[in-house]
Amino acid sequence: MSIEKHAAVSFHKNPLRDNEVPVFSVPIILQCDDLSGAHSKKWNVHNQLTFRNGALSNTELAKKSNIHLFAVTANAQPLDIVSEFVRQTKSTYSQPVKVWDATLKTEVRVRPFLYLILADNVMASTLCSQVVTGNNTLPCRTCLDGGTKKERTEKRGLTAIVKAGEPRTAKNTIEALETQRDIAIEGRSTAYFDEQRQSGSKDDIVKEITDILFELRTILQGKVPSHPRTPRRKLKKPAIDKQFKEEAEALCEDLWYNPLLSKDRNGPALGELHVFDVHKQSPVEILHTLWLGPVKYLACATVTLVNKDILRTHLEGLDTDGLDCGAIVPAKYLLDHTQSLNGKEFKLLT
Repeated sequence: MSIEKHAAVSFHKNPLRDNEVPVFSVPIILQCDDLSGAHSKKWNVHNQLTFRNGALSNTELAKKSNIHLFAVTANAQPLDIVSEFVRQTKSTYSQPVKVWDATLKTEVRVRPFLYLILADNVMASTLCSQVVTGNNTLPCRTCLDGGTKKERTEKRGLTAIVKAGEPRTAKNTIEALETQRDIAIEGRSTAYFDEQRQSGSKDDIVKEITDILFELRTILQGKVPSHPRTPRRKLKKPAIDKQFKEEAEALCEDLWYNPLLSKDRNGPALGELHVFDVHKQSPVEILHTLWLGPVKYLACATVTLVNKDILRTHLEGLDTDGLDCGAIVPAKYLLDHTQSLNGKEFKLLT
């Protein structure tokens, strides 16, 4: 037996640990939501991005002082803000930040990485590049199960809902977005929307680019005479295709879809740096999925079928001590305003 086979292995030290400097990996929990920037009841939408240190205990994590604001703006879309957050995250992951550790009394390096994304279902679908609702064959952002509306109401479809489907991955979504881009380059608008419905994938950044491409083809074909880019002479198809291809390549030269999925010229995708898949790491949000979903519809249906006075008497007779639902709202109010209750009130009613 060869001695060389069992010789001591020469391990190379991680370059991040030169000079014996401690390195701490910090999981980042990202939260994105839209909110109103007005004091009045008028809706004035602002997109907000905050983040927290996922390594903290639950008690510390819940403190407002540990919720850090990254950006809030009325001018940028969620994916635009996330794009900058991802850029900075990838930069600090590759080159950890040097800080002073007050406990260890020494210099350390902090290496943050994106661990979890928290958002309501609508925002989470946007961040996953998914169609939210409507005539969508694959409506789930985490799996590939679905079907037409008719199929989903049949026995087979209802059975599939309560079973785990084939996981949706970043690779699936990227392939669908690339197909949509190629269809837009060909100028087939009907096929473009059909592909969105079939795949369940829709990206705000891709939409901006494809809108430009569809409009440009119309202009180059001379169908918009008043547009400044309309050619003076009618162009032949090869000339239109050549100019169109150059424009499409310029638009897609850098980051042209969801930064949580893709890589750009400045480096690899998040999933190539560390384990990350936006479809798996954006958990289901309980407010809209449960309290404002089946619970709301069941409550609204119930109060129309039973005697409200009898139901109110039963509810008022219950012991509400210890319920973790915030302020205890009177039963009469819950039954009289079932259509307009918020999530906490539906939780209390349940």
